[in-house]
Amino acid sequence: MSNGTNYHHTINQLHDALEHIARMARASRTQTKRLRRIAMRAEKARNGETFCQEEACSLKMKIRSPASYEAEIRILKREIAELKGVTTEPAGEGE
Repeated sequence: MSNGTNYHHTINQLHDALEHIARMARASRTQTKRLRRIAMRAEKARNGETFCQEEACSLKMKIRSPASYEAEIRILKREIAELKGVTTEPAGEGE
C-alpha cells in the first residue's frame, strides 16, 4: 500500500469516525448542550470548517430533556391531588 493510498484510507476512517460521533450525539434520547456541541464540532471537522468555541458556547437549549420535567410533574400531581382532596401519601387499605 503506497503512502497516498494509506493517507486516503486514514482520512476516510477519520471522516467515518466524525460522522459516527455526530450521529450518535444527535440520536441521544436526552439532548444536552454538551452533546449538541460534540455533534457540532464533529460535523464542522468532517466538513473541513473551523470550529469556533464562542459559537458552541452560545448554543441555546431548544428542547428540555424529559428528566428536567420530573420535579414540576411531581409538584403538579401533588397540587392536583390536594385540590381533589386526595392525599399523596402511600396508599392505605382498600386502594
